[in-house]
Amino acid sequence: MVDETDQVAAFMDQYRQPSDPGHVLVIPRAHVENIYGVGDSLGGHLFSAHARIAR
Repeated sequence: MVDETDQVAAFMDQYRQPSDPGHVLVIPRAHVENIYGVGDSLGGHLFSAHARIAR
């Protein structure tokens, strides 16, 4: 785990091809059918996590 909150989990992507040791997946903890199911609040948490990890 690289980062985690109640809403979001972030972890290294060990199956990326070609391999990239810095590739991190950031996903919501709640099941979301597709991108259209991501509401404003969850989107804010995801974006915040992306920015935090990128820094």
